[in-house]
Amino acid sequence: MAIKKQKNIFYYSNNDTQVGSRIARELTSNLFISFSNNLASEKSLDFIGRTRLPNERELYGMFIKALAESDLKNELGYVATEFQVNRIDDAKGRVDIFFSYRKTSFLLELKVARIGLPKFSDEEQSEEERKDESPVSRIVNPWLKGVIPQLKCLNVEALKNCLHEKVIKMPMVVYLYVDWRKLDIRDGWQKSADRAHDCIIANLKSCAPDFEYFTVFDKPIRTRKRRTSIFDSKHDATLYGFSLVASAMGESE
Repeated sequence: MAIKKQKNIFYYSNNDTQVGSRIARELTSNLFISFSNNLASEKSLDFIGRTRLPNERELYGMFIKALAESDLKNELGYVATEFQVNRIDDAKGRVDIFFSYRKTSFLLELKVARIGLPKFSDEEQSEEERKDESPVSRIVNPWLKGVIPQLKCLNVEALKNCLHEKVIKMPMVVYLYVDWRKLDIRDGWQKSADRAHDCIIANLKSCAPDFEYFTVFDKPIRTRKRRTSIFDSKHDATLYGFSLVASAMGESE
């Protein structure tokens, strides 16, 4: 029988026989909790409410802040964003975040996906909501067609002179629970967010993440869609919480 996942709990399934598995688990546990505390903080949510839903680049700083404020900070080494890395086809590429921790080099690729909460609600859906696409492609594509293949095509061998002996590639996706249809807070959002996280994990089973974590806000934040101007525009979206998933891939993967 499947375990009912609880919010604000770090779950892992990586194998201890893999190189660097314990370090990866220790790092991800601290990173997820620190990142979640930062993103769910009053100051961060106030800023999102004044602006709009965040994207990947806007969350880079949040990840760096989370690393610097976590229990990892005393053993954290060099940190860089958009670090240049060659690809196996000899083309130039970049990895979103590069950092070293306990003599291990981490190459982290990040995606942000927005998952519509109405599909998981007990409320009767409007005609517009019923026409919205299934959340499955928004769940699967950032993981299976985004961060994982991007990391697999990196030529880590070319970086040997500046990396530690242990190298871990880390695909990561932040799934934001959003509602861009309803003009106010949706009833029963906590239950809907639980269902959304369960749906995310169920749809990633073909390449299941090693690590997962999710948070549901005590009070949802009214904000704006990505394409909505932040100048003199009314709120047209709600943010309810988010899921984090990640895996630890060896340098040869």
